Amino acid sequence: MPNRQVKPLKLTWNNVQRLITEHTEEIVSRDLVPDPCVSVYLVAYNHAPYIQQALDSVLAQETEFPFEIVLGDDCSSDGTTQIAEAYQRNHPTKIRLLKSNQCLGKHTGNGRVNSIRILQSARGRYVALLDGDDYWCDNTKLQSQIDAIQADDQYVASFHDTDILADGVQRPWREHPDQQYFTQSYVVATLSPFHTSSFLFQRNLLENLPERLLNVQSLDMTLFTFVSQYGAFCRIPKTMSVYRKHAGGITNAASSQGWRLQLERYAMWKNLRHTILAENVNQYDAVVRQHFQSVTDHTDGIQEVLEAYARLGRSLPLRSRNAFLAACIYAKLRAKFAGARATTSDSGEHASDIPVKQ
Repeated sequence: MPNRQVKPLKLTWNNVQRLITEHTEEIVSRDLVPDPCVSVYLVAYNHAPYIQQALDSVLAQETEFPFEIVLGDDCSSDGTTQIAEAYQRNHPTKIRLLKSNQCLGKHTGNGRVNSIRILQSARGRYVALLDGDDYWCDNTKLQSQIDAIQADDQYVASFHDTDILADGVQRPWREHPDQQYFTQSYVVATLSPFHTSSFLFQRNLLENLPERLLNVQSLDMTLFTFVSQYGAFCRIPKTMSVYRKHAGGITNAASSQGWRLQLERYAMWKNLRHTILAENVNQYDAVVRQHFQSVTDHTDGIQEVLEAYARLGRSLPLRSRNAFLAACIYAKLRAKFAGARATTSDSGEHASDIPVKQ
């Protein structure tokens, strides 16, 4: 994915609404389905090679209820916008297109504002998530998930199995316990417990989304965790979506790998830990510690880690109650760097000669 970042903007509800209002053009027909049961959240940015398959996989859904597609395209430069416009013209009863007259991602370095405007525009009782470079592979996906949720009042969301497609090879993406009923203790994990393309949830649960969660590193994991406060998730043990891993994907970017990912996930989980009351607070803290340890165990290029943390600290919403923890990371990394260099001092090198960012 191209780098859209100019200067990171700390998001508030006010500036999110301002950006959406100033830079969004909605293309919608008067023939659009009036009362959808499900709104399909479809986010797109430079997905020209993939967006048609994503749209076709949604339009092929066989349901007993009406659904809409809310397609948010963030000023793509590769032809995605033109494909989206053509699909909206050809399927006016199904598709609403939210276009950007200026790339919203340039303000934040990610697609967060585009995602928020899609969620805010959704009218259905339920929302199903899909990225423009992934697709659904079962025409009964939506019907199966709605049937499962509505069969039991304890369920507020549903997910299913997903395949990953990488380098031309398709295989299962995650292994799941052999059960149907899942609570927040399953959702709170170091890795994403299920893929974004499989998640369907009750839309009204997002009405009180805290402002600080606008700035977390991973919006999908945040949504999973936030929704899990309100009830159980139902798993359908069937592969009904495909996650396409490719060079241009956001989760394949260098900034989303290795210690950088661990550092950003640490900040995300600290935000969630202080915002969402988990069923098991100790489990939250254990996940936070795992990410902390992954960062501090890094030994190669430790100076790069320190400098990246200094940059990251200016852009992430680490508020006053997180400041001490942020300082602890910095201090521990700095100590490890100094210690690693001190072991070479016998060869004539001196730790004091090493440039450590203050």
